[in-house]
Amino acid sequence: MNSSVKRMRSEEGAAAVEFALLLLPLVLLMFGTVEFGIAIYAREVLVNASREGARAGIVSRTPKLGTTEVTAVVNNALTNSLILNPSLANVTINGAGGAYPATLSVAIVYPYSLLFPSLFNVGSGFNLTAQTVMVHE
Repeated sequence: MNSSVKRMRSEEGAAAVEFALLLLPLVLLMFGTVEFGIAIYAREVLVNASREGARAGIVSRTPKLGTTEVTAVVNNALTNSLILNPSLANVTINGAGGAYPATLSVAIVYPYSLLFPSLFNVGSGFNLTAQTVMVHE
């Protein structure tokens, strides 16, 4: 028998074994990238919503928006996003209805749940936070 034929027969399953060994790390990398991307998107939604609420609360108008109106602006911004459950967001507002040079603070805490918690074995989720502080006009 030719030596090249012997070598080919001894390496017939090598590609399948290599694929099986690399499949799990590739799947973990793919799901980790998706999970990280969704978490970053949710964090940016929170930052934008806190910024919109703070801006609405500091603009020069009479009367200034109160805590409930600023909270409504923040909740509207969260509802119009693709965030999974905006009703879970905890919004804290300090300094609404103030005047220059006082500040208005809008803080949001959102309990982010992982899409694949058992895959990464890191718990069920974590809190995403965003805070914006602006000076009244």
